[in-house]
Amino acid sequence: LTFEARVKYSEANTDDANILIGLEDAPGADSLQDDGAGPKASYSGFNFHKVDGGTAWNFESSIGSTQTTTEIDGVTPGGNAYQTFRVEVLPVSSTRMELIPYIDSAGGSNLKQCLDTNGNPIKHVVTLGSPTEMAVVLGVKAGGGNNETLDIDYVEVLQTRT
Repeated sequence: LTFEARVKYSEANTDDANILIGLEDAPGADSLQDDGAGPKASYSGFNFHKVDGGTAWNFESSIGSTQTTTEIDGVTPGGNAYQTFRVEVLPVSSTRMELIPYIDSAGGSNLKQCLDTNGNPIKHVVTLGSPTEMAVVLGVKAGGGNNETLDIDYVEVLQTRT
C-alpha cells in the first residue's frame, strides 16, 4: 500500500496550527484532538501530524490504543509551501507490516525517508490487531483565536491486489 498527499497550510501565528495527514479507521471531527493533544487516543492507521506549540512533524502508527510516535528531524513543516508526504506499507508476514514515511523539503520535489532525532531512518513495524477499513484523513484545528488553513493539492492511495 502506498499513501501520498501534497498539502500546504497557512498558520496565523508561528506555531498554532494542528495538522493531520494520513489514513485512519472512522475519521471524524475529533481525529485531531483539541489543545495540541495530537491524533485521537485510539484508532487504527497512520499519520503525519504537527501540534499546536510544535514546530516539527511527527509520524505515528496506531492499532487501537497502541501508538508509536516518532518526531521527524531535519524537515521543517512547510507552512505556505507545498510538501509531499508518503507512506509505504510493506508486508513482513501475515501478521506484521512495516510503515516507512517520506517527506520532501518545503517546496521541493525530492522525497526522502524520514529520520528520527538521532538521525536514524524511521520505520515502524506494526503487529496487526483487528483493524477495520481505512479512510483518508486530513485535518486542521486552530490552536488559538485565529483561523488556520489547510490546502490539499492531491491525495493518492494505491494498493496491490493479491
